[in-house]
Amino acid sequence: MLYSNYGMYKDLELDFDRAVAKFKNLAAKNGIQIEYITNFGERIKKETGTEIPPYLIFRLSDPEIELKLLKIEPEIGLLLPINAIIYQTQDGKVRCSVLNVTGTLGPQDDVRLAPYAVQIEKKLLNLLNEL
Repeated sequence: MLYSNYGMYKDLELDFDRAVAKFKNLAAKNGIQIEYITNFGERIKKETGTEIPPYLIFRLSDPEIELKLLKIEPEIGLLLPINAIIYQTQDGKVRCSVLNVTGTLGPQDDVRLAPYAVQIEKKLLNLLNEL
């Protein structure tokens, strides 16, 4: 696993469709709900006419943890649900990236958020490691 400016990522030894299928299964196994998936590649093509390699954005949630976060900080909804992406890089690799939750939801303003950020990030890291 490697780190980027926004999160953690892993280059996968799977083709794109198999990576997406495995991601969906592992999300459920790790207690993460997929709220919806945006096909960013199709959207860009439709809106600009430009083709890009496959690129999906997953909106992920854990309603129990999110409820606890919202009780502490109602504005946290601006950062929920959490994003993950699977895309094909310019050199043809398939990459999965997940948000750095502790960096985003961590104790910048309220230390009560930190334990929940750690819980979410642990689930995401487990998912990423199992891919």
